[in-house]
Amino acid sequence: MTNATVELLAKDLNHAGGVHCPSPLAKMEVANT
Repeated sequence: MTNATVELLAKDLNHAGGVHCPSPLAKMEVANT
């Protein structure tokens, strides 16, 4: 697994302060399947 720099915006966080993945805008896939 490689580490990558990820920039997040406030709107990318859910109400719990977590990141919603996959992100529809970034077309991200779930990493831990």
